[in-house]
Amino acid sequence: ARKHDIDQLRVRALGADAVTVETPDQLDDAVAGAVRLDRPYVLVVRTDPDLLVPGTRMSQLMAQ
Repeated sequence: ARKHDIDQLRVRALGADAVTVETPDQLDDAVAGAVRLDRPYVLVVRTDPDLLVPGTRMSQLMAQ
């Protein structure tokens, strides 16, 4: 099992629900789904630590 699968199981054991967002195009639907629910909800948002803003990566800046 992937780590976030285990984390989601822990969240559900506490009575909440969870979803993992891995791409920017998934975020709007995930937030909309969370807002519609009348219970605790956890959004796990995976980010790229190398991406500062669209089109600019830390590794590019460090290479200059």
